[in-house]
This record gives sequence, C-alpha cells and structure tokens, in this order.
Amino acid sequence: MKGLFLSLLVLVILSNTSCRKAKHTATELDGTWERIYSSDGRYLGMEVSCSNGVGTITSTPDGSFNVGQGKWNSITPVVSALYRFTAQELGSDGEYYNSTINTIGDTLVINVSFSAAPGYEQKWIRK
Repeated sequence: MKGLFLSLLVLVILSNTSCRKAKHTATELDGTWERIYSSDGRYLGMEVSCSNGVGTITSTPDGSFNVGQGKWNSITPVVSALYRFTAQELGSDGEYYNSTINTIGDTLVINVSFSAAPGYEQKWIRK
C-alpha cells in the first residue's frame, strides 16, 4: 500500500512538472511592450514588439536606438523558474548584455547583469 502511494505521488509530481515546462516558452512574451520605468529615464515610452524570442524596437523617444533594432535577443525560458527568462539586452552603447526577465502578469522586470550600465533595471507593460 505504501509503495502504491509513493508511486502515485511521483506520477502526480512528474505530470505537474511536465505541464509547467510545456507552457513555459519565449512566446509568452509575444506582443508589444512599453517601457514605463528605468534606472535610465531617457528611454521611457520606448516600445518593443516581441515575437518568437526576439524583441524589436518599434518606437523610441530618443535617437540612441533605431526602430527595427533588436532590443532583446535570444530570449530563453529558465527551466527551473516559471515566469523567468534570460536574454541578451541591447544597451544604449550598442552592446548586448546578459539579462534576466521576470514576468508578473502583463509586466516585465528586466535586470541587466552589468549593473554599472545606465538602464540596468527596467519595467515594461504589455500594451
């Protein structure tokens, strides 16, 4: 009886885990996002359209970025953490930096690994 219970428990845990992994993909971020907060306020109002793991700038309030540039590249889900992704984030210096994207509903919180960079912390909302 105890062996049967443990077998069922393992089965339930494995099926729950596989369901989560199946739902956790970069396409969760598909859509248009607007930057509403940043440690570098020059780019508030910037818009990025995300599709299939790439975020492309569609509108920018400042000339440092160009419409059509890839703002977020290589968006990859973190398997061990639901609602968390890694990506390469384009900085105002034209370089890409490792970053973490956390999702909270229709809000993204991006933390760039290079904390000396302007804009190392950002908040975006889905439009």
